[in-house]
Amino acid sequence: MKKKKYMQMSELSKYSGVPKSRIRYYIQTNILPQPIKINKTTGLYTHQHLEQLNMIRELRDEKNLSLAAIRKSMSPISQNEIGKEPQSDPSQIIRNQIIDLSVEVFRQKGYEKVTITDITQAAGISRNTFYQVFKNKKELFITCLTKLFLEWRQAAPHSKTPIPSVMKKMALSHYEVYPRWNDMMSIFRAAATKYPDDFARRLEEALRIRINPIVTDIERGVRQGEIRKLNVELAAIMYAGQLDYVCYFISRGAFGNIAPSVVIEQMLDIFFNGTQRR
Repeated sequence: MKKKKYMQMSELSKYSGVPKSRIRYYIQTNILPQPIKINKTTGLYTHQHLEQLNMIRELRDEKNLSLAAIRKSMSPISQNEIGKEPQSDPSQIIRNQIIDLSVEVFRQKGYEKVTITDITQAAGISRNTFYQVFKNKKELFITCLTKLFLEWRQAAPHSKTPIPSVMKKMALSHYEVYPRWNDMMSIFRAAATKYPDDFARRLEEALRIRINPIVTDIERGVRQGEIRKLNVELAAIMYAGQLDYVCYFISRGAFGNIAPSVVIEQMLDIFFNGTQRR
C-alpha cells in the first residue's frame, strides 16, 4: 500500500486499524494533534498522525498502558510539524502540494492525457480531497500556470531598487523557472487551440498576469527618469519576448560557456541602449 501524504479520517482509520470514534477521542483529549482544516467540515491527517496512532495502539494494546501513562510517555507532535509547513491558513499546505506536483504531471503527459487519478497519486491525496480544493482539472491547470507566471516575481528587489537592476533580477529569476514555464506554455497553447471555448480567453488573461508587472516596472522607470518616455506596454511585451527567446537559446547551449547571467546582461544592454552606434 502506498502511504498517502494527506488522508481523511476514514483513510486514517483504515490504515491504522483504529476506529474513527477513538481517533476523535484522542484528538479531543490532546493525545493526537488536530488535523489540517481545509474547510469548516473537512480535516486532513498526515503520516505523523498515522505513526503516532500506531504507537498509541502498541502502548495500549501490547503493553497495557493507560491513556494517562501513554500521554506522559509520548512526545506529542507540535502543530507546526504537521505537513512541515506552519501557515496561518493550513489549507494552503494541501493546495500548494497539489499545484507543485501537478506541474510535473502536466509536463510529462500534457493536459489532455492527465487524469484526476494521476494528480491524486502524485500528490498522495484522495479524490475527495482533490475536489475539496479544486473544481476540476481545468481549474487546477490554470492555477498551475498562474503560479508559474508569478513565481519569478518572488525574487523582486525592494521597490526603491533602480529599474535596470530590477529587470536584471527578474530576468535571472525567469531563467530559473524557464524549463517549467516553456513546457507549460506549450501545453497551454495546444489546449487553447483544441479547446478555444475553455482556454483561448484564459491564455490571454494568463499572459496579462505576466506582462502587467513588467509594465508597472517600466512605468516606474519612466517616472524616475531611468527610462525615456515610450510605449510602456509595447516595451514590456518586447522585454518578455526577448527574455523567452534568450532563455530558450541559453537552455539549448547556443552561447557556449558564457554564463547565463552574462548573456542576460548583454540582452538587457541591447534592450535599454539599442543597437545604434553611439
